[in-house]
Amino acid sequence: MVELSRHPIPELDLLRRLELTLQADWMAIELAIQVIQIRRFKDSPLRPWRQSCESAANSLNKLFPEATAETRSHARALLREGASLKPTTDDARLLCDAMNLSDFGVHGLFSQALRHGAADSDLPQFLEAFQHQQDYGYWEARLKDDFHFEPVRRLAAERLEHVRQLAAMLKKEQDGIR
Repeated sequence: MVELSRHPIPELDLLRRLELTLQADWMAIELAIQVIQIRRFKDSPLRPWRQSCESAANSLNKLFPEATAETRSHARALLREGASLKPTTDDARLLCDAMNLSDFGVHGLFSQALRHGAADSDLPQFLEAFQHQQDYGYWEARLKDDFHFEPVRRLAAERLEHVRQLAAMLKKEQDGIR
């Protein structure tokens, strides 16, 4: 087995433990996630993951020459299919669920805060934007549309509840500063 772990992928480990009833090419999925993470870091860490899929697919051979040609080929296909909003294979759906899961939870909240900071937004603007997302059902729509497997959707909903609690605490602290 080729050792690909250059960066930890906690979401992928969670998916493996969810007892999904399907056979998955975990090596190709891991390779696809690794190369997306590397490309996002090199291109722009603030860019949505789907926008990095094409450059990631084109970087596979260079970044992971130790992976088998078959694994690289499958990962490339997963990246191209994952970039679409309606993946058709279970492996591409797992890739999308793993990447979307990273938007839910504290990691996702911090990523959003970084994007706001890069756009010269301050904490009150960030919290206001988060509240707008809440008010307009952004997160509920993502829960409904972005996840393909119910156990992953439930995990994302749990993470979202933690984020809501954290955002409420930040808001209370912010209100106390004024």
